[in-house]
Amino acid sequence: MDYIVYADSDASTRLYDSTGHELSTFRGDFQGFSPDGQQLVTFSYDDATTRLYDTNGNRLASLPGRFRGFSHDGQWLIVDTGDDSSTQFYDQSGQEIATFEGGFRYFSEHQQRLITYSRLNTRLYDTNGNPLVSFPGEFTHLSETGTRLVIYSYDDLAYRVYDSTGSQLASIQGAFKGLSHDGQRLVSYAYDEATNQLYDSTGKKLANLDGEFRGFTDDGQQLLIYSPQERSTLFYDLNGNLQDIRLKGRFSEFHPQDDLLVTTLMDQDISRVYDQLGNFLAEFPGSVFDTQEQFGHELDAQIDEVLGFTPDGKHLLTIDQDGVVHLWPLNYL
Repeated sequence: MDYIVYADSDASTRLYDSTGHELSTFRGDFQGFSPDGQQLVTFSYDDATTRLYDTNGNRLASLPGRFRGFSHDGQWLIVDTGDDSSTQFYDQSGQEIATFEGGFRYFSEHQQRLITYSRLNTRLYDTNGNPLVSFPGEFTHLSETGTRLVIYSYDDLAYRVYDSTGSQLASIQGAFKGLSHDGQRLVSYAYDEATNQLYDSTGKKLANLDGEFRGFTDDGQQLLIYSPQERSTLFYDLNGNLQDIRLKGRFSEFHPQDDLLVTTLMDQDISRVYDQLGNFLAEFPGSVFDTQEQFGHELDAQIDEVLGFTPDGKHLLTIDQDGVVHLWPLNYL
């Protein structure tokens, strides 16, 4: 069933079906659905409590702390205290499964690893609560393969790259911007040189890349840089060599299923969809970036998060200069 969720001003959540019929009311602010869509989570600021409900409004569990997410199968809820003291796993009945020192930072479903942070240390645990490795500094990023961690060191204000056993591989200055999927390439921004810098996993600098770093391609083999001068997104290989693909506009995101991506021409309030070879497919009025950045409008954070491709990949959400959100079908592409 398709649901509509409405966050009420009285710190409650209302659930409607697709016809607008109200189904249930829940205490607290909406946090998300379980992966199977059968449960709903809210959080109440007045008593710092996470509540798990079924979609009929029946409360299944009340958990002390702030909801941070579900496990992939929806059997566990991740909750932390909000003060970086501890993180807990609970089952759907509210039974505590495991507890971890430190505030929640990241959960790797594939690697079955949890990352917490407290007292200037990042900790890596297995899902049973057993500590595996501790890193000095604050967690910044984990590669998709789970083999590389980026930790910010307050001692020397550097970003350090570690493997999953705790061995340091590199130390890099500048502001961290991104890590390739396999952890073999890292991008930082050097403020003194006003440029992006591309490094390998040993800390060797490979290239300077001017513009705004926008991420890696889905296959992890190329970098995307937005050039304000050219008003285009440029593609580079992993050694920093400029490729032939150039997309008009500022890259936003990749399609969740297909080899598509979307950009916005910031000065024209137009969004464009391309395939990953750079072939232009369609153009839509509106932007996929928040209007505060472009036009000075304040935009609700929840709306800002959904701009771009919808999770099912069937539509594109854009917003115009008046703050009106538009839903465009993509089934003809």
